[in-house]
Amino acid sequence: MKKVVVTMIALLFVTFAYSQTKTEIKPADLSKGVSTYITKNFSSYRVDKAFKIDNKGVMSTQVMVSKGSERLALTFDKEFKLTKKEAIKPDVKIVPVKEEKKPLPPVKK
Repeated sequence: MKKVVVTMIALLFVTFAYSQTKTEIKPADLSKGVSTYITKNFSSYRVDKAFKIDNKGVMSTQVMVSKGSERLALTFDKEFKLTKKEAIKPDVKIVPVKEEKKPLPPVKK
């Protein structure tokens, strides 16, 4: 039993140590640098979804764009440079990620 508990704790630790936070944002809230890049290089594409990603303090932006049946995931670093461009398979459904909800502060009476 003790080994099971220790294993579970170790798995939880690894999960949290390598986790990243991905928060959906409105395409209108994209930074000017990312918006300019997409307008210039992907003008015929439509922006479907956008995300801010915090990977252990390293911030990046991921944008899902599409043109007809072609869908792409574009990843930008904090200086708005394209770091990754990958095709999204047509059978992969893009599901919005729930935003983290912070608890409200207590009401003062």
